[in-house]
Amino acid sequence: MNSYEIDEFWAEITLNNRKRHLITAKSNVSPGDKLVSGHSYVVLDQLTLETGTRLLLLRNPWGREDFDGRWSDFDRLWTREAKKERGVPEGDDGLFYISVEDYLEHMDYTYINYDTTDSYQGYFM
Repeated sequence: MNSYEIDEFWAEITLNNRKRHLITAKSNVSPGDKLVSGHSYVVLDQLTLETGTRLLLLRNPWGREDFDGRWSDFDRLWTREAKKERGVPEGDDGLFYISVEDYLEHMDYTYINYDTTDSYQGYFM
C-alpha cells in the first residue's frame, strides 16, 4: 500500500471511531507474530504519537494471545514514560497496539459496523 492509501484508510478509521461505530478486523495467515490466523479482532482506539507514528489499539476477544510485533506490549519502541502516559497494556490480556502499516499487512478485512442506536425502524426499509 502506498502512503496515500494508508492516509485514506487512517481517515476512514478516524471518522468511524469518532462516530463510535464498532470496527473489527479479520487476520490473515501471518506466522511468527502471534496473531491467530483467520481470527477476528476489535479495533478499540487509535493513537498518533508525537513522532507521527499511527497506532491502533486492538483486542483479541479471547482475552489472550497478543501480537508480538512492533509497538506490541513489550516492544522496546515504547519508553517507560510513553507506556505510562498512553496506558499501554502489558501482559497476555488480548490488548495490544499495532502500527497502521502492520495492521494493513496482517489484516485481510476491516469491517465497519454502524451504530444504529439513534436510527428509526423505517430507516432500514
